[in-house]
Amino acid sequence: MRTQTASRTPIEAPQLMSIRGGMKRFGGLVAVDNVSFDVRQGEAVGLIGPNGAGKSTTFNLITGVDGLSAGEIFFKQENITKAPLHRRSAMGMARTFQIVRLFSGLTVLENVMLGFHPQLVDGFIPSLLRFRKVAADERRCAQRAMELLQFVGLAPRADDLISHLPHGQQRLVEIARALASEPGILLLDEPAAGLNDEETAGLGRMLRLLNDDGLTILIVEHDIGFIMGLCHRIVVLDHGAKIAEGDAASVQSDPKVIEAYLGTGGAHAKN
Repeated sequence: MRTQTASRTPIEAPQLMSIRGGMKRFGGLVAVDNVSFDVRQGEAVGLIGPNGAGKSTTFNLITGVDGLSAGEIFFKQENITKAPLHRRSAMGMARTFQIVRLFSGLTVLENVMLGFHPQLVDGFIPSLLRFRKVAADERRCAQRAMELLQFVGLAPRADDLISHLPHGQQRLVEIARALASEPGILLLDEPAAGLNDEETAGLGRMLRLLNDDGLTILIVEHDIGFIMGLCHRIVVLDHGAKIAEGDAASVQSDPKVIEAYLGTGGAHAKN
């Protein structure tokens, strides 16, 4: 495991997102058991745990893919427990998925521009009545999409079909698309999955730049070294329950974490 840890400490900031007493049952199985934690404005928070710990389910509860069996979720001081996914997105929650979800028949640029969709489409009739404004908005969004592709290093491939890009570059396109909505929080579901060491390092540098620029990040990831080098605070789940929370150093030395996740001696870099 890498011993590097995130040294950046955000200025004490207000709570941006929180889950309180979150529970999720699937029949008789309790997948998430009374989980609570906060994410403050400007933080990078990691959510880790062994397979079956409830990470992805918790992530889906926060983003609205699944509904809570009990508990509450707040975002920007508003109770969003029953808010649908599209409402959470409109409020500023942008997420990526463990399996890349892009449109293979579209170009790289077009895939990023889909991130502006809520800003471009107000309905068919209004679009017809305001054609000039819509056209101007599309030009503006195309320009911004190119800026995002420049940021992730893929501007030269803007006109290529997304299916022609390797997996690692598709990950970057998905992140660029999420950034197009100018989110208040970026939620990343195992963004380093399937990346080689060089790609993972590049992704880490990019996310640190975004976070240093003020973007709040919540990330689920199996690569422990990646998480330790990026996040201010780490939440650890095991069997659906939170077993630890703190900075990288305290989590790495927590006996419960070592036993549940890191294994004997805490030597595993990945789960």
